[in-house]
Amino acid sequence: MHRSPLRGVFPAIRLKTHLIAGAFCRSSRYDAIVPGIWAFEIANVIFIAFTKRRRISQQQIDEYLTRLRALPIRSEHNDLWANIALESQARKWNLPAYDVAYLDLALRKKLPLATADDDLRKTVQAVGIEVLA
Repeated sequence: MHRSPLRGVFPAIRLKTHLIAGAFCRSSRYDAIVPGIWAFEIANVIFIAFTKRRRISQQQIDEYLTRLRALPIRSEHNDLWANIALESQARKWNLPAYDVAYLDLALRKKLPLATADDDLRKTVQAVGIEVLA
């Protein structure tokens, strides 16, 4: 199977009953590039859904992680101080620093960004980045 060269930045998207890694789950035509924080967000989403909210089972976690491992995801790590410096962009755009990590990656790599978050989507569009839905 041949994939399109289109790549994008994909945050962890939280839905009430399902865990979805991003828009690329709906289509195999995207390769995902995620900031290093993404793995922690995925782990936290699973933790909260299983332990705190009791919305998913161990079997669902196992199935989700199996599907997630099969996706073309590449983690892009940033320098420690570059990550800390994102706080100024967070203040500028009035977004949480972890959202700014995705926006910063999309800006640096000149890639579209997939998000269901309204505030992040508005900021992404305002700075001229394509939003994948």
